[in-house]
Amino acid sequence: MDERRSALVIANSEYEDEHLRQLVAPARDAEALERVLADREVGGFEVKTLLNRPARDVNLAIEKFFLDRKREDLLLLYYSGHGLRDDDGQLYLTAVDTQLIEGVRPLRATAVGASFVRDVMRDSSSRRQVLVLDCCYSGAFAKALMSKGAPALTIQDQFEEGRGLVLLTASAAVQPSLEGGTGAPSVFTRHLIRGSETGDADLDGDGRISLDELYEYVHDRVRDETPQQRPMKWAFDVEGEIVIAQVPREARKPTELPSDLRQALENTSFPGLREGAVRELGRILRGKHEGLKLAAREALLTLKD
Repeated sequence: MDERRSALVIANSEYEDEHLRQLVAPARDAEALERVLADREVGGFEVKTLLNRPARDVNLAIEKFFLDRKREDLLLLYYSGHGLRDDDGQLYLTAVDTQLIEGVRPLRATAVGASFVRDVMRDSSSRRQVLVLDCCYSGAFAKALMSKGAPALTIQDQFEEGRGLVLLTASAAVQPSLEGGTGAPSVFTRHLIRGSETGDADLDGDGRISLDELYEYVHDRVRDETPQQRPMKWAFDVEGEIVIAQVPREARKPTELPSDLRQALENTSFPGLREGAVRELGRILRGKHEGLKLAAREALLTLKD
């Protein structure tokens, strides 16, 4: 992980407007996620967290977060709290001072508009951006990626010049995002954290957790636990694989060696075949796939014994 890795974690659980329900999960979400992202053995991110701040502070922090970045910087923006939609279906992220009109629609100046976040991300020099939204109707953010009044534009057009964006949302555009019970992180964020810090989201066993792997892991577990909630993912013009976390060394597990290699190692009739298999184990040990390297070590120790 040679690139600069920065994360901005925003969570809001307290609200001044009486029509907005007080939440428990966002504060726990932010605390737990910051711990995992900042862990050098896991995320390796420089993390800044905002908790229960007014909309002006949140908007300012988001814009500053994406300013003065290099193309190779990996930027992760996370939000947990209430998500609201206006009459046009546009998504707004709430802050402690967000006000509702007639108890339903957000007063735009008191919230964080998805279109604002889109514009800030689009103008950033970073080409590796990740946006994670754990709020009701979070899938509606995809609508903000289309310029209003220009339906012919594709989402890729919004992120030209090789810039990449991955959007992970806790739910679809018309679905709620569920809290995980008293004092617990939300269902979506809980599985994000667990999959990263335990290494369970490393589906191919190579010691690294890509965004694709993390999404697949979280999607399946959220759907099993709460079938009415469907996490979503969009990836636009991403160059190469984005690795979101590494598996802690103590959590790494050996993966199965290729069947032909195992057969060669077990062959006692042709010493030359086994010798070639040992050389292949040496090549694996010099590679980057941590699961195969562990398996190769075990195989060599078995041969030695």
